[in-house]
This record gives sequence, structure tokens and C-alpha cells, in this order.
Amino acid sequence: MPSRPVLLLAALALLAAPACRGTLTVDGYTPGGSDDDDASGDDDDSVDPNDMDGDGDPADTDCDDNDPTAYNGADENCGDGVDNDCDPSTLCYEASVGDNIAFIQPIENTLDAADWYRSAGQGVPPFMNSDNMLIALHRRSGERDLSLVFVIDAIEDGSGGQAEVIVEGVEGAELLIEDDPGEGFVDDDEAYFFFQWVSCCVDGAVIGPLEPDLCISIDVNQADNLDGFGVVDREGEQPLGSTNQRLQLCATQ
Repeated sequence: MPSRPVLLLAALALLAAPACRGTLTVDGYTPGGSDDDDASGDDDDSVDPNDMDGDGDPADTDCDDNDPTAYNGADENCGDGVDNDCDPSTLCYEASVGDNIAFIQPIENTLDAADWYRSAGQGVPPFMNSDNMLIALHRRSGERDLSLVFVIDAIEDGSGGQAEVIVEGVEGAELLIEDDPGEGFVDDDEAYFFFQWVSCCVDGAVIGPLEPDLCISIDVNQADNLDGFGVVDREGEQPLGSTNQRLQLCATQ
């Protein structure tokens, strides 16, 4: 039997040993305790389950609640492959000359295309650029069909010129307006023009109605004092390149 001094030493050793409470620390985490990710600093709750992309359009009306660039009321950004305004009926068109590409939308207002071309009776076209042919699509508010509008040159720019132009893909359209009688006509799905302009004035025409899913091409067979193509929409003018190449304008989304 161990002597009393030995038993006393053993008891003292047990009292001096650290207590084992069954705790385990793994990578700084203690079960039953708290980790460094305090609830007050956790931003997971900042995501609104009813508006996952945070664009202000709730999930039940947002056409893509995972994309903040797509929501009701957004401006359509033609060419980005996204239905930005959540309206599949929004019209977008791709215009190209060679490798140069521009995306445009029709210009829409309460005027018919002929009045708009004449700026509601003022006789001045809504856009112009010296020695260039500018193209636009126009739609009257509330109507489905489109009109093709183009204006050549600019008023009082000091130069004149001429151009022979063929437009293909205008089936069902009519010549709605021309600056000078006898300059053009529409035959089946093609339109033909021989434009002539002088230093004081512009030249141009309006063709319509055209289907929204149109795909047209414009070729300038020969021209004097005509430098290039451009397209115009509500955002302004975009130059496209030389009239020595074909301009293609087609619905894209």
C-alpha cells in the first residue's frame, strides 16, 4: 500500500494539470464558440430575394433578375445581346459597310415620314452631312411599319454632285417622297435613284412602308462628290465608310 506522502504528491499533481474540456480548434474555429465571421458583418442579408440583381425591378416583373442591365424602363442598348428594356418588340438594326458596324433604332415620333423629312413643313431635312449619304429608319408612333429615309449632302455647303443608287429588299414599299420629280422609282423589291444636287441644297427620298424584320442593301454604282455612308438614330449620327462598298441594314433583335 502506497505511503501517505506518495498519495499526497499524486493528488497535488492532478490539481496542477490543465483541465480538458473536450474542445477542438480547427483553423481558428472553436465548435460551440463564435468564428471571425460575426453576424453583424455578414453581408449575405444585403441581397433582396425579390430583386437579386439589385436593379430596382422586382423578380416578378424583371425579365432577367440575374442581370442588372435588363429591367423594365431601361434604354435598349442595341447590339449587346441583352433585352435591356424587357420588351422583345423593341426594334434594333445592324448597319454595316465592310467591317464597320453600327447598331441603331428607328426614330419614332408623331409625324409621318414625309412630314418628318420636311421637318413638319419647314422644308429642312432632320439631318444632313456635307458630301455624305445619311440613312435612317422612321416609325410614326403607334404604327407597325417603317420608312427608310436618306438625305444626301448638306444645305449651302458650296458643293454639288450626283449619284446612281440601287436599294434592294424594299418589297411592298412605295416612293413616298423625292426631292426632285423623276429622280427615282420602286419596282417590285428594288428602288432606283439618280440623285443630283447643287451647292445650295440637299437631295434624298423616303421609301415605305417596310416590314419591321426588314433586311435591305444600298449600292452606289457611281457618284461624284459623295464620300461616305452614315446612319442616324435618336442618339445621333454614326459614320460607316465609303460609298464604294455596299451598305447592309437588317433587323437584329
